[in-house]
Amino acid sequence: MDIHDFRGSSQHALMHGHVSLSPNFAIEAGIYDLGGVYALTVKWHPRVPNDAEFNELAPQFEEAIAPFNAMAMRLVEMQEGGDE
Repeated sequence: MDIHDFRGSSQHALMHGHVSLSPNFAIEAGIYDLGGVYALTVKWHPRVPNDAEFNELAPQFEEAIAPFNAMAMRLVEMQEGGDE
């Protein structure tokens, strides 16, 4: 996973990565700081799976997104003062 900022952007990537879930599907996920508001994004490649495909990919998706969810929870705790 890459952790970097996108030059020329006011959105700072706190965490960004590309994960293959199967030979046919991958996700690109990121957590962005939009000036104190955080956004978690997920983009599917090459397309969003249909319901049956997603059900098959659900375990891999859950594992791939877990680090992003953990980071999002840490950011929420920091904003609420739980990191003091």
